[in-house]
Amino acid sequence: MKIPNKLKERLKLREREENEHSVTRSIIGGKRKERALERERQKLPKKITLCEKIFEWRNDFLNSSEGKKIFERCNSKIQIYAGCVGDSIEELNNIFQDTREGYEKTCYFYRLHNQIKSELYIIDEGIKYVSLVKSLVKSSPEDETIFKTPETMAVSLIYFYLEDVLASMEVPKVYYDILKNNYELNR
Repeated sequence: MKIPNKLKERLKLREREENEHSVTRSIIGGKRKERALERERQKLPKKITLCEKIFEWRNDFLNSSEGKKIFERCNSKIQIYAGCVGDSIEELNNIFQDTREGYEKTCYFYRLHNQIKSELYIIDEGIKYVSLVKSLVKSSPEDETIFKTPETMAVSLIYFYLEDVLASMEVPKVYYDILKNNYELNR
């Protein structure tokens, strides 16, 4: 069967247009990602302040008599937050999370599908972040990061996630979540 030259020319033209569109899209995507990363870098002082408050809450909780009992009963690992993804924009390559609206849309999508994408735990060494998103991508059981200082936590997690974590700690709901999410307390 002989393919007409007109069809061959159209296919070549279409391939060239798709390649040009792909290059343009990657340039625009790269610029958006760079702007998003720059905004996260600019928010670093605010992120450090949020993380200092989270660590302060952790220390206050663990210094209380009830907190010590719960910590012992949970084998020195208490889940304090489960929610949307907190990995840095660079880690996830998700440039849509650089705005509050984009972050909330991502979180809404996960809640809509009853998916939790991250968890935070109080542990002896500090605070442990478990990224369930990265664990799916890497096909490993879980990807964990242990933060020993507020500064390392601030560099690794995005601003809106840290805001949500702190907001959840400032209301009594966090204590109900601790009871609900820690199996050892329900036996």
